[in-house]
Amino acid sequence: MRAKGSGTILVVEDDSAIRGMLLEMLGECGYTVLPVGIAQDAMVLIESTKQKIDLLIADVVMPGWSGPELAKHFRAIRPGIPVLLISGHAAKTLSAHGVIPSDVNLLIKPFTSQTLARTVREILCQPSDPDNARSKSVPKPKKNKAGKSKKRG
Repeated sequence: MRAKGSGTILVVEDDSAIRGMLLEMLGECGYTVLPVGIAQDAMVLIESTKQKIDLLIADVVMPGWSGPELAKHFRAIRPGIPVLLISGHAAKTLSAHGVIPSDVNLLIKPFTSQTLARTVREILCQPSDPDNARSKSVPKPKKNKAGKSKKRG
C-alpha cells in the first residue's frame, strides 16, 4: 500500500489533459489540489485566498508568464514555499539557456505517477528554507585513506 501524502498543491498547467492527469495522480496520493490553467489565474488565487499552499507545481512553458516567472511572483507573496517545475523539454536544454532557476526542482515529462509521488514527497520533506533556496543536495564523494575520492555506485 502506498503511503498517503498530505498538504495543498497549486498546479498550474495550460494543457487541460495534463492538468487533469496531475489532479488525479496527486489526489490519489492524498493531496488537496488547486488546478488552474494559466499563471495569471494562479496569482489571482494566491492573492485572494488565505489557504495554506505547500507546493507550487507549474509547467515551464505556458502562455503569458512562464513557470519560472510565476515562481518568482509566487515567492514574493508566499516566501519559502517550494516549487516544482515540469517540462517536456530536456533538462540540459533548459539549464543551458538559464530557464530554470537554481533554487527550484525540475521534473521532465513524461513521468509516472510513482515518480511524481516520490518527487513531491521528497520536496515536501525538505526542511523549510527562509531564503527560498531549495538546493538539490548532492552527496559529497567519500575519500579513502589516501585522501582520494571514491566513486559512488
